[in-house]
Amino acid sequence: MQIAVKRLKVWSNKADREFAVELEILGRVQHKNLIGLRGYCAEGQERLIVYDYMPNFNLFAHLHGPQSAECLLDWNRRMNIAIGFAEGVVYLHHQATPRIIHRDIKPSSVLLDSNFEALIGGFGFARLIPDGETQVTTNVKGTLGYLAPEYAMLGKASESCDVYSFGILLLELASGRKPIVK
Repeated sequence: MQIAVKRLKVWSNKADREFAVELEILGRVQHKNLIGLRGYCAEGQERLIVYDYMPNFNLFAHLHGPQSAECLLDWNRRMNIAIGFAEGVVYLHHQATPRIIHRDIKPSSVLLDSNFEALIGGFGFARLIPDGETQVTTNVKGTLGYLAPEYAMLGKASESCDVYSFGILLLELASGRKPIVK
């Protein structure tokens, strides 16, 4: 089994909280379209998270990075990536207990295994939705270009914010273009 180790730079309580959130979320969930947590280390200033290794990196690398020149994403593969990622989001929103809002859906959060099956990663900004609630009010987290307008303006995170971000991701998957070009 190959593993990947994510080393976090912890310079603040904020970064430490994001580390704790990612561990809490990944410790609660298990689904074929979510990255698997293998272990972690929190000693002194070191913060390490051990995951399953993803040999095809992430969607960003194939759309905009070094792998984009090889064009390994035919339309069938793109469709399968979209469906797999959507199944993971459905799990987070409707089957996880409590429900989970990712808050940072973007191409680098779409991890790709050896068969180009999509797995959701990047849970540092995720939030748990308490039972009976439909949204949480929070500081805005996420990536410009993928944020739902109501979330960016009001700080009210809900499942619909992830759905909006997923829609932007689908447009990028189809067009190969970033939502914001600098």
